[in-house]
Amino acid sequence: MMAPSRPMAAVLLVVFMALQGTASAYNNGSDDGVTMHMFEEWMARFGKAYTCHGEKEHRFAVFRDNVHFIRSYKPQASYDTADGATGKKYWVAKNSWGKTWGQQGYILLEKDVASPHGTCGLAVSPFYPTV
Repeated sequence: MMAPSRPMAAVLLVVFMALQGTASAYNNGSDDGVTMHMFEEWMARFGKAYTCHGEKEHRFAVFRDNVHFIRSYKPQASYDTADGATGKKYWVAKNSWGKTWGQQGYILLEKDVASPHGTCGLAVSPFYPTV
């Protein structure tokens, strides 16, 4: 098999990049402005500052993909989130047992409950594994 010439390789690279951009725009939807606002709020809340523009872009891409992932797995159950009819708020927690547990591997724990211990004692005994 003959290697592509430089002009042909350049054309293939441009086509590949155009297709990647199209797929990226399609997958991201039209709410990147809203997601960027959420990302900016998250950075302010947790004191994150990225001096390198490339690092900030990378972190935003990870943040955006996680938001889209969580939204895509939002189960159609009998509860409502903060934007729903009941106004209840939930923590979204990922388990370590895989997608067969809970709701595709996630569980919703109600926030702002009357108990000072929180749902499942989350307010007094939150813990997570470290690797």
